[in-house]
Amino acid sequence: MPTVPPVDYGWQSEKSILECHQHMLEEEVAADVTFIVGKKKQEVRAHKYMLICRSPVFHAMFCGPLAEDNNINIPDIEPDVFLVFLSCENTPGNIMPTVPPVDYGWQSKKTITECHQHMLEEGIATDVTFLVGKEKQIVRAHKYMLICRSPVFQAMFCGPQLLLSDDNKIVIPDIEPDVFLVLLRFIYYYKPSLSDSTVLSVLYAAKKYLVSSW
Repeated sequence: MPTVPPVDYGWQSEKSILECHQHMLEEEVAADVTFIVGKKKQEVRAHKYMLICRSPVFHAMFCGPLAEDNNINIPDIEPDVFLVFLSCENTPGNIMPTVPPVDYGWQSKKTITECHQHMLEEGIATDVTFLVGKEKQIVRAHKYMLICRSPVFQAMFCGPQLLLSDDNKIVIPDIEPDVFLVLLRFIYYYKPSLSDSTVLSVLYAAKKYLVSSW
């Protein structure tokens, strides 16, 4: 990824991807699911993207034929324990601490970065569609990851003037699809593939969306 000078605009600036996940959870930025946890029914807000990314159970819960709504009761786990679980979902390790790995679901034995890559490449639970370049090629992604890494996308999806059409599509005429995909790969898992023909265009895209590198 070309070096983009860090900017002090938005909390995303100069944070690692794991620090961004932590901030999203702790500050409830764009949280889209609420759990009613424990005997006292304490509300805990989280993000479907991260839960799907790390758990085949949550994947089935939110994407299966019997998908649950945005308020989920968990009476058998206390809030402090559930919050530890959510925090561990953002750790760089393969699995939850002290929990043995299981060969069930694509999440099994993957690092969090590998899970992000899989979510993007397989288009799992995407919730935003871009029409990119002159030919308006369809590129699907996840609002969570875009908000997590870019203050421009955060304003786009969470600000007072949402820049979405009725069908949740965003037109990007000034960036070509191959360049936009490089940007997405960097946002999700830090492994862009650059060439002499795309490096300047990728730099332009990174500056446009204030995606910093370190």
